[in-house]
Amino acid sequence: MEIEIGEKFSCLTFTGFSLADEFPDEIRLDERVWARRAIPLAMEPYWKDWLGSIRINQLKQSNLALCTTAPSQNPQVLDNENQDLTQSLYYITFGLLLQGVPDYDDGYTLTGANVEGEVQVRQHGELNEYLPSYGMPPFEVGVAEINRAFSLANKLHRIYQLVADWSRLRRGLRALFKGSEEREWGDRLHQFVRALEALIKPVVGASRNQFAHRAQTFASATSETRNTLLQIYDIRSKVEHMHSPLDVLDGTHEERNTLGVRRTRQVDVLSRSALTRVLESQDLLTIWKSDASIDDFWQMPDHERVQVWGDRLDLANIW
Repeated sequence: MEIEIGEKFSCLTFTGFSLADEFPDEIRLDERVWARRAIPLAMEPYWKDWLGSIRINQLKQSNLALCTTAPSQNPQVLDNENQDLTQSLYYITFGLLLQGVPDYDDGYTLTGANVEGEVQVRQHGELNEYLPSYGMPPFEVGVAEINRAFSLANKLHRIYQLVADWSRLRRGLRALFKGSEEREWGDRLHQFVRALEALIKPVVGASRNQFAHRAQTFASATSETRNTLLQIYDIRSKVEHMHSPLDVLDGTHEERNTLGVRRTRQVDVLSRSALTRVLESQDLLTIWKSDASIDDFWQMPDHERVQVWGDRLDLANIW
């Protein structure tokens, strides 16, 4: 990629990112969007004084850079154009998070412009730290995953621009991404349940049973699934009211902790897969556009609702 004279740019860079071996040096995702194994910027000597030697060394070690450019009438000015470019890259990051949480060491933002032939960084910052749930299998990002993330980014851009619609879906996504930042498994589980509740829209006073029943639209309907979902909801309630999530579970401390971590992995996968399914299906995206259409969906008979949803996840297979 090239940053031409008069163009603004933004990059999100990651060190130690879990890329698949097949990932090429550069993938062009769109006319002005790239995913690269290195940042496309020469490290000018003056950067050391501005960014510091530690940050410079980390940037040099970046093994994934998401980058985008756009022509500008005012390349010398840091403004909303730069913010919009950076936001478009955040959507790609969120598209990856909907598939799983890759391992990485550090993440940074860089934005600026090519002013009269000199590429200038005008602003930099650190990315939020996202973590996989404990014990999750590694999530490596290859060509298919980055292309899927870009496709999801376009859907995310749409629902975040039309603020009058998809309000519950946005709240569910916010809870999912917040949960992906939490370090304690109880806090993660709590947020992932909230992400599912954005889709489930339980009635106040009946939320526990409705959560267990309606979530079986997304997960295979068995007695084991129902009991798992009820237990997950009870853990969520303990965390909500500032109690120990272990209070819900039986056994020794180690046994309860092991089961709680597994329940976190189960609701982690279920919430990501359910939200991704909605975003990738035009029919489901239309359903979750408004509270009225969501209510209509949940008033359908179970078998009709499942037919609309499609294949369901088997929670018993998630260890």
